[in-house]
Amino acid sequence: MRTFEEMKQIIESMGNNDYAIPAGVALDGLIADMLRFVGTVDSGLREGIYAAFDTLNDNEAFSHDQLRHILNTAIDEQHLFLGIGESDTDDVFTRAFSSLLVCVALCTYEDDPYLTDEELTSVKETILRYMSQEKDYRGYVKDKGWAHAIAHGADMLLNIVYCVGREGIFEALDAIVDAVSNKYIVYGASEDERLADAVISAIYTSVCDRQIITADEICSWLEKVGSMVERTTMPDDYNINLNRKNFMKSLYVKVLLDVDDDFEDNNEVKDQICTGILDILQKMYA
Repeated sequence: MRTFEEMKQIIESMGNNDYAIPAGVALDGLIADMLRFVGTVDSGLREGIYAAFDTLNDNEAFSHDQLRHILNTAIDEQHLFLGIGESDTDDVFTRAFSSLLVCVALCTYEDDPYLTDEELTSVKETILRYMSQEKDYRGYVKDKGWAHAIAHGADMLLNIVYCVGREGIFEALDAIVDAVSNKYIVYGASEDERLADAVISAIYTSVCDRQIITADEICSWLEKVGSMVERTTMPDDYNINLNRKNFMKSLYVKVLLDVDDDFEDNNEVKDQICTGILDILQKMYA
């Protein structure tokens, strides 16, 4: 078990060497220590640990058993749910960066389904439970770096939609509606864009690629986001409406620009979604 300073030196060394595992360092022990320090308030170490996990995974360094261990640890009560429901404590860093490890593990599953159906269902339900309980909406925290719990939660939703079926995709989409409809604050750290990215991934995988959901159904789902609430309770209703507007605008621009070429061969879907969003935006601004 390494100390904080020992871990910092190892991660800095790995960062200077394309995140190769240092000579004499056992991978299982390294995984255990990185999981232990994933929520440190030291942003350099925290982000370095995530980069190490991500790069090692890209390089296929992890076995299925190791990936399953990383995933199961990331979603446990001492990681993804540590201090859940709190809004201004350092536990958010553990939750938020454990979210990113879930993304790492799910990225492999998309091409190499190493989880059983029961395990995947449990992961999906855990992600949905987390999204319903996260109450820390901070983006960048002075002297401690990015928390960004909602944005990282959106990244989990982005990854899970590639792995589940029609019902699971709609569950993820409804979790996005709930996240967008935040009455406590107006998002200010690009959370709307990250949530929009998750929706685009859902559209791509379900409508364009697997054809298990229609563009009409996506447009009907979008009406949920476009439904404005009456301003009877301030500032709650104002926050909800502004978050929904910002999300819809971000989604429209991202679909229209199609930077990642998700709709390169699906122009009809792209045009239908853009038209549907514009129709909703017109009602939102009426």
